[in-house]
Amino acid sequence: MSRYVYQRSVGGKTFFPFEQGARILRHATPRFAKMMAHKLSLGSAADVQRDMQQNHSKQLA
Repeated sequence: MSRYVYQRSVGGKTFFPFEQGARILRHATPRFAKMMAHKLSLGSAADVQRDMQQNHSKQLA
């Protein structure tokens, strides 16, 4: 998945507007983000937390 990356003209940290807008944190893969977006479109955050814990053994905040 291609995405725009920005950096100040003096260098430093890069900025990913897509990741900030989508609230993708740390090292989430595009596939994981797609899965989470789909799950959130079908139910509440609490439903997604429960599903991830029961079906994927992942604890989400």
